Amino acid sequence: MALVTCPECGNKVSDKATVCLKCGYPIEDILAAKEIEEKEKVEKEKQLKHQLFAKRIKVTFTIVIICLMLAIAFVIAHQPDRSGLFDGIKWRSQLSEIELKYPDGWMVNEKDGKTSYYIRIEQYESIDGVSALVSLQFDDNDLLYKVFIVVMVDEDILPYYKAAQQLKHRFENLYGESSRIDNTEYWNTSESKIELWHLNAMITVIYYDVNHLE
Repeated sequence: MALVTCPECGNKVSDKATVCLKCGYPIEDILAAKEIEEKEKVEKEKQLKHQLFAKRIKVTFTIVIICLMLAIAFVIAHQPDRSGLFDGIKWRSQLSEIELKYPDGWMVNEKDGKTSYYIRIEQYESIDGVSALVSLQFDDNDLLYKVFIVVMVDEDILPYYKAAQQLKHRFENLYGESSRIDNTEYWNTSESKIELWHLNAMITVIYYDVNHLE
């Protein structure tokens, strides 16, 4: 037996009774109201749980999307440059831009009347013992159209042929399998034609603008 509270007079009444002994209020109405109240309470709890679950799903989904976007941005930011541009420099760049980018370089007026800007790289293509003298060559309008590189190797660290092999491997990782004619490897990219030439103790790399090939 359970006691229920009469909503009319506040008297405690047995749920087995038919009416409140104090005021005559029907007990079945009290029980029906209590049942409705319990159902509403259960329904509210279900709705609250559903809302919390939906909120968690939304938060989790948002976190996943943010992480995915950050991962994509990271991959894009750290993706190797496969355009074939030397050091990311766009073709037809002005001589003044190159001077700003490489303030330690020096300018030379060549015999053909054109201008070259020379820079030195101590660790070319991140290979130990390999340095390079780079000639960025400009046309009559002082616009970059060609890059000529003489590769120098410290043979106390590695021989020339191994340096050439490492350069070829490096370029193949970036630009795919090369074409070969005699001692020259060729790669064609979206922006450049690249030549790697090796003979005995000589290695050169040449970048050409694919839109202004000689």
